Amino acid sequence: MYHDIESTMASSQGSGSQASVFDAVSSLSPPPPPLPSISSSASSVITYGVSQPALSHDLPLERSSSPPEFGIAEEKNEELLAAFDEAISRYREGEEDGPYELRGKFSQADFEELDRCERKWRLAYDKVTHRILLYGDPTIPHEATIWSLTLLIHEAASTFLTDITQTADPFFNQFSPSQKARALLQFSGGETRNLGVMMKQADQLLQLRCGDPTRRTLALEVAFRNESSTTAAEETLAWVENGFTELALTVKIKKNPDNVYDPFITVFFSNCREQRLHQQGRSVAVIHEWPCGSGSAIAPQAGPYMWQDILDTLDLKTSTSPLIVNPAPVRHSPTLNAEVVLHSDGDPANVLQLPLGQAWAPEYRTPADGPRFTAQDWDSIRPFSFNLHLGELRSMVISHMRDWIDDGCPS
Repeated sequence: MYHDIESTMASSQGSGSQASVFDAVSSLSPPPPPLPSISSSASSVITYGVSQPALSHDLPLERSSSPPEFGIAEEKNEELLAAFDEAISRYREGEEDGPYELRGKFSQADFEELDRCERKWRLAYDKVTHRILLYGDPTIPHEATIWSLTLLIHEAASTFLTDITQTADPFFNQFSPSQKARALLQFSGGETRNLGVMMKQADQLLQLRCGDPTRRTLALEVAFRNESSTTAAEETLAWVENGFTELALTVKIKKNPDNVYDPFITVFFSNCREQRLHQQGRSVAVIHEWPCGSGSAIAPQAGPYMWQDILDTLDLKTSTSPLIVNPAPVRHSPTLNAEVVLHSDGDPANVLQLPLGQAWAPEYRTPADGPRFTAQDWDSIRPFSFNLHLGELRSMVISHMRDWIDDGCPS
């Protein structure tokens, strides 16, 4: 694709056309647009990538007047839709009891037909138990948090690439920082992937172009009303343990019964290249856990998502007790079969660093369809990382919760 852009630009320049660099790069995956205002009057729908779900207010599933045209028998079509609606009803009656199973006998082909038509929920298929499972939820805190994190990653890449101006590729050098980010980062939304024993959607998948072609760079998940903290941790590990992604990040949001505007937030992070020895010299995965919501030591950071004067009116609870010095304590979780690093008790840092550029390590590069970089050029962008400021994340989630509640959604 990148070489097609070069050809387009060269052809335009040779013919005297006024085609801009932006026109040439427009065929790449688009950057996230500015986050729209989320209110009851908003009529726009947030979309991204090939299958980014629509933002909604936890309304009933919207369908056309006629059921989707599944490639299955009509009676199976009706059975599948009835089971789907029944699972959604159970979701609305419960709280963090998901993922919810579609009750009935359904095949992987049934799942694939439903997955092809449905974009507001995250679906999965357990190939061992032959069950279709309902993950995710279409609420504002869930969808807007995904979108905000996507935007932050794109902005981080644009900032990092501002100083990358003298590469061996003259066409790349002409791009603006945002266009360079578009050329190197590919977001694919909630695409469904084969995780071995399960077919599953992520909330967002990121692939660094010219990186390791056998795996995605980052799986991004958000859990709110559907999944529990344990399920969120399991999802995080599932993406890296099967070798499908380099990194996995999950933000778990939990309603606070004492202050609906100040939710509990936990961040889970795992890197496929980080393992620790456990019993009998056996290597196990590592998952990092950061509580950063109500009652944590991470204070909300005022900024574009929430002004300080608004934060001051919400009666937010932040711990003032001192944190223990590093290293953070580690415990083995038999449930997760992983080493859990508990940063709440041992890490005073409020920044989580995602080393996205590790996908451009020399042994993983596949530069055939990308910028014509030298090895030195690739080494110059390899340090790229996304620094997630947990105080900013807390403010972001509070802002989305506030929009959701003020719009009259269930609290």
